[in-house]
Amino acid sequence: AESYYEEGLTAAMKGDLPLAVKFFERALELDAQLHNARYQIGRGLLRMGKAEEAPAHLLKAARRLLQVQPLVDAGYALLLLHRVEDARNKFSEALQVKPEDPRAILGLARCAVAKEQWEVALNLTQHVIALGHPHFDVYYLNARSADKCGLPADAASSYSKAIELMDQTIEANPGQ
Repeated sequence: AESYYEEGLTAAMKGDLPLAVKFFERALELDAQLHNARYQIGRGLLRMGKAEEAPAHLLKAARRLLQVQPLVDAGYALLLLHRVEDARNKFSEALQVKPEDPRAILGLARCAVAKEQWEVALNLTQHVIALGHPHFDVYYLNARSADKCGLPADAASSYSKAIELMDQTIEANPGQ
């Protein structure tokens, strides 16, 4: 089972997600306790755009692993399916495992945006920024929320920071 799992990781790193998922599924057939394989199946399905299939694997892995990332990934998969309350619950569970996790807090902010709760989204994104999570997504969501809350100066500042961070990402990863 472990060798199939390793082959799956290798295939995923090479970008061959369908092959990676097949290796992870085979590993799981051989060892039902290999919960990381189930998690990787869910991630692979999510990355392949199969959001409908991913949550079942991610949620089962999250229950077994008690780690933040499977819960956060499950939350994002549920959000893609417009299951905002279910997603919010997963992000909240992630925060129970690791309080102050910026990925989970940002997930809650995305849920607030989906429900047009702009002040909540603004407070959550400001919290993520205060935690030192400088990613263009955070600043973009913060800018959008500030704009909806009638704070044009704050929105402009965050939009500028989002563009700056996006440019840095593009420069650091040319051709991608």
